[in-house]
Amino acid sequence: MKNVIILMTVLFGFNSSKAQWYSVNSNTTENIKDLFMMDSFNGYCVGGGDEYGFPQGFGIVMKTTDGGDNWETIYSKDSLSINKVYVLTDGPYEKLIAFATKNGSSYMLSTIINTPSLNWMLDSIPYAPYEVKLYNNVIFYLDNINGGLSKYQNGVITTNLLNTNDVSLYDISQSGLMYVSANVDSIYISIDTNNTNFTSLSQHPTNVLSSNQTLHASIMHNSDTIVFKGTYPSSIVYSTNLGLNWSHNLGGGEGKSLILESGKTISLDQNSNKIRTTYDLGQNWNVVSINGAIFTGLACSKNNSSVFAFGKEGIIYKNNITIGISDTGNLKNKINIYPNPAKDVLQIEICENVDIDRIELFDINGKKIRIFRQDEIILNLSGLIAGEYILKILTKEGEFTQKVILE
Repeated sequence: MKNVIILMTVLFGFNSSKAQWYSVNSNTTENIKDLFMMDSFNGYCVGGGDEYGFPQGFGIVMKTTDGGDNWETIYSKDSLSINKVYVLTDGPYEKLIAFATKNGSSYMLSTIINTPSLNWMLDSIPYAPYEVKLYNNVIFYLDNINGGLSKYQNGVITTNLLNTNDVSLYDISQSGLMYVSANVDSIYISIDTNNTNFTSLSQHPTNVLSSNQTLHASIMHNSDTIVFKGTYPSSIVYSTNLGLNWSHNLGGGEGKSLILESGKTISLDQNSNKIRTTYDLGQNWNVVSINGAIFTGLACSKNNSSVFAFGKEGIIYKNNITIGISDTGNLKNKINIYPNPAKDVLQIEICENVDIDRIELFDINGKKIRIFRQDEIILNLSGLIAGEYILKILTKEGEFTQKVILE
């Protein structure tokens, strides 16, 4: 385990010391409740007032096409609180699904987004989704009215997948379905994402995680690694051998948390301006305080290239927190960037047929400063000050990132 933590520290050290959060243009003063990125450029976020109308607000849906740096409102309705948003593929169409509340009642908001006109449908529903996740084009959720884990697929609700109310939180991924008991004293796993056979994992340290957890707690399961971010007390409990052995570190906030597949965890204090990040499973936490911000939620882009912190009065902050990590696969053998160091020009050499979507340049703090056309292979860097930059090339195969030095 020590070697794993050392490796993670080496991999993420560049990001932890350099990456910064910056404010984006939300163009609203409504409270932001959720954010969903379809890819590196396009996404939606939702918000509104309190679910019981105090304070009263306008339920909103906003859209971005530039990676979340700028947002525009495409839907608004008085006294609605829109809490969760996802985009599903529905045949040749893409369908936006959002869950909302008004005066204590639950609603589903939907529209087909890749059509000339957006026809919004707001339907009353007899269930109340919370702890909502999207996996393989299926929406999974815990139901605050009927209990248990349910799913929404192709317009059909399948209830009580777990057939139990003994669920405090869960995670679903290619590694299977995992949930934590209501008393936080047991963790169960099934390799079948459609439920059926669950196995209880070996005992995690219950003396660290009390039963008084909130919805702010979270769990991540990726292969043999399990990371549990608890809130009371604030801590990270983890295993790298599928629960055979457990370790823990105290620390982090007691608000919402987000665990990426790498184990990197971002954590908020409840209703505060602090964002906490750990790259080594809670051994060390980086804390950022942003004046005037009250954060209530976190989200990441589909490929984890950006993380968003959002909250009250339209506040959205972005961090290209993984920009220094290049998980390029075969791309590193297909793309060459030179000269490096450079002066005013960078040349992109494509060794094989690579379909490029977009080319972006970030400063060392992770802020996007230039966008180049997909067909540009000679990049003009004139006007930039000398220093270190990150070049990101987005392709059909994935992302290629490389640090470049401008003299």
